[in-house]
Amino acid sequence: MRRIAFITSQLPYPPISGGVIKTFRLVEHMAKIADVTLFCNLKGSDSQYLKDYRNHQSNVKIIAKDVNVERSFINLIKSYWHGLTLNEYRNSSAELKREVARIISTVDLVVVDHYEMFHLLPTLHHPPFVLHTHNAEHVMWDRFSKLEKNLLKRLLIKAESRRIRIAEKRACIRSKLVWAAPNDLKHLEKLSPRQQLSSTYHLGNETYLNHPEIDFCKTKQSIYFFGSLNWQANLHGLLWFIDNIWPNILEKRPQTLFYIVGKKPPIKLRKKARGSKRIVFTGFVDDLESIFSQHRVFINPVQFGSGMKVKTLDAMYRGAAIVSSPVGVESIHFKHSHEGLVATTVEEWVNAVCELLERPDYCSALGQKARSTSKTHYQWLPLLTRHERELQSLISNHSNETCNVI
Repeated sequence: MRRIAFITSQLPYPPISGGVIKTFRLVEHMAKIADVTLFCNLKGSDSQYLKDYRNHQSNVKIIAKDVNVERSFINLIKSYWHGLTLNEYRNSSAELKREVARIISTVDLVVVDHYEMFHLLPTLHHPPFVLHTHNAEHVMWDRFSKLEKNLLKRLLIKAESRRIRIAEKRACIRSKLVWAAPNDLKHLEKLSPRQQLSSTYHLGNETYLNHPEIDFCKTKQSIYFFGSLNWQANLHGLLWFIDNIWPNILEKRPQTLFYIVGKKPPIKLRKKARGSKRIVFTGFVDDLESIFSQHRVFINPVQFGSGMKVKTLDAMYRGAAIVSSPVGVESIHFKHSHEGLVATTVEEWVNAVCELLERPDYCSALGQKARSTSKTHYQWLPLLTRHERELQSLISNHSNETCNVI
């Protein structure tokens, strides 16, 4: 049986957020075709789920080490000292690196999840490497720098973007294959030969396709957002929306409520909401069906990022009425006035949200089109089957090359 090492930055369990869902599904599928050893960091509350994940994925050997390094200015300075990007430094584990070195000569293939885990790999003889990217990180940081108003912070973020670009280039060059979302390929192909790149999708909960259509006439005339509230792109987008869009919506429709779904809202977001009106924090919601079926309009106001936004796909699977920024629908088959509405300016955002709040029939038409598109283009089995073929091909080619050398 083939042997695969899979290296990732955190425990892929429970699968409740976009990046973790993708990693979870990849490992789960690979374990059906190969003997998989998973190397991962344990962050935050990961340790409490380790036993459950071992039980769930009993056919995978899991080697996990505690790594909890905050994103801070002090650690940024330390990362320079160690010659690593901040994300690499935050995911650095001498113990995990030793474990990887111990086992790497015994496997047929290594899949590295996120560029920041690549620095754990040895530079000498090794099996083929596959880099699975969730984002073109240097692009995300570069976009973030352009939105930062503080000059010093902007310069630091820009500098980090350059450092990440170098690290991503190094990882791409060392990899036999790089998986990236379609919108990231154009950036990563500048770092690595095109023949090493292959598109991937970051998908969500396709079981929403099995739910009945939303009856928008029975929904409240309210808007909602769900996602990781600590993720910088989500936090920035929500703060921007509350500052620039929400007051104008309330001016037109003063009875509208805005529901923000996610655990542990940052203090900055809570303070911003207290200064506004009619914003409700729900906390973590285990089953989003109650949100989809009760509220009328899903918004995704992210202003920077890269990769695919799983929250948008989940809303499409469910047939929700969507208003998104252009960044929120990158790499997704999503046309304005077809699968939903895309807004850039304040006026566009206000008009789009208010129109959907007032027109449940339009919400229904858009939701049906979004659901049909997601069913056609974004399901797990075809994607994972294609990736399986790519991995099998890499392993076979490497075995043939090794035999020819011998």
